[in-house]
This record gives sequence, C-alpha cells and structure tokens, in this order.
Amino acid sequence: MVDFAMDIHKSLYPDQVVPAELPERRSRVVSELKRLQTETEPIFKIFSDNEVQKQLQNSRDHRTLMQFLIDNHDVSQSYLTLQSFD
Repeated sequence: MVDFAMDIHKSLYPDQVVPAELPERRSRVVSELKRLQTETEPIFKIFSDNEVQKQLQNSRDHRTLMQFLIDNHDVSQSYLTLQSFD
C-alpha cells in the first residue's frame, strides 16, 4: 500500500519529490513483514507438511488434531495463541 501511495503521489505531482515520510514508512512496513515472516515460519513449515495436511482434512475433532500436532510436531498451545499487535 505504501508503494501504491508513492506511485499515486508521483502521478498526481510529477514535479514534486515524494514526501520523506512515505519511504520511511515503507521501510518500517518491510521490516515488520520480515519479522512476522520469521516468527511464523515454524508453523508454516508444520502446516505445509503433507502428513499434517492429511490429518487436517481427516480430523473431525480439534482435540485429536491438537494431540497429533503436539505428539508429532512439538506444537504447543502457545503456537496457536493469538498475540496482540502493537
């Protein structure tokens, strides 16, 4: 979205420099994206596993699924707890 805002600014005001705030904001957004990707990488790896996908499709009981993830992939309840965003 920040890139889009920068493009719109350039098209509306071609003779003006993009406000410094936009590239700075873009940098913060990219940093936050990288941080979140790093934090979520372990869970993405687990859920991309074929065995886990099969279990997800066939499981009718969340307790059984959770136990499967705990037993086979070291998933703890904290993996599934939503964190607040600052």
